[in-house]
Amino acid sequence: MPSSFYCSDYYSIIKTITGKYLLPFIILPLLLTFSLLCAAYYQRIFMIQKLFSIYTHPEENNKLHVEVGSNHIACWCTGDAATFTALEYFTFTYDNTEAGFIDTFREIKRRSILLSNTFPSEEIVWENANFICIPTDKFNDSTMSAYLSIINSPSFQSAPMYNRLNDFVITYTADSIFYKTIKEEMPRASHVHKFYQILNIKNKADKNRLQLHFYQAHFLLVAVKNNTLQLATVFRYQTPQEALYYILNTIDKLEMPAEETIVSVSGFMDENSSLYKELYSYVNNLQLSETGKIKGEHPAHYFTSFNTPAA
Repeated sequence: MPSSFYCSDYYSIIKTITGKYLLPFIILPLLLTFSLLCAAYYQRIFMIQKLFSIYTHPEENNKLHVEVGSNHIACWCTGDAATFTALEYFTFTYDNTEAGFIDTFREIKRRSILLSNTFPSEEIVWENANFICIPTDKFNDSTMSAYLSIINSPSFQSAPMYNRLNDFVITYTADSIFYKTIKEEMPRASHVHKFYQILNIKNKADKNRLQLHFYQAHFLLVAVKNNTLQLATVFRYQTPQEALYYILNTIDKLEMPAEETIVSVSGFMDENSSLYKELYSYVNNLQLSETGKIKGEHPAHYFTSFNTPAA
């Protein structure tokens, strides 16, 4: 072998090495990286489950409602009777980034028959928005800002929203990531809070009542004593005993008459569940918000709040 090489010799060696060895060391890692990124992306947007899809007889004058929760999207349409004519319910997890929620919502839209269609009017129902109820005679822009500054967390910085209901006003702000995405994806929609719906589900004959609306890991509670709203709040729980404690403690702290207080249950709770059995053992006047089944399959009380007009 000569003691020195010309440039052409170096070129030949590099070409040989590149053809035999360098190509696999460059291309294969790139392909692997690309595959991992794709897998991470699709894992992020496909952590979505469609739990319910109920379709009856949509009408041309239907109104589309979209409920936004921290880990669920429910969409349903209502006709002249204000009861839903179709409903879809999705659960999801995402990576807590703006891009993650945008991708998640758009994927839900792609899978949804209702969200893929156009309706004369649209309404967003904010289930996960921080809220407070203010007496009507105490409500103005300054009091709204003052109250919201107390309950808001850094991530809940959407524009203030409010809904009037009888003698008080429900004012609230939504998660800024959720709010921005929803406003961009559904710019025509009006906005209401979930408790606006819940507080419309009432029997005025029951002057003392607890309304419980259950989701997978939390429930909404409304307490009315002598036909006066006492409490509207959200409780998160992990065990049936924990949920039971919150309910019984509310009755106790508000000094509600146990024998007269009606406890109405709606949402995702089965009569055969351990939580319902626990409630049945300790609560005197426990009842489901509705009986029977929808389309002969789904318990009607699952969907009580979706059958109540929000505006």
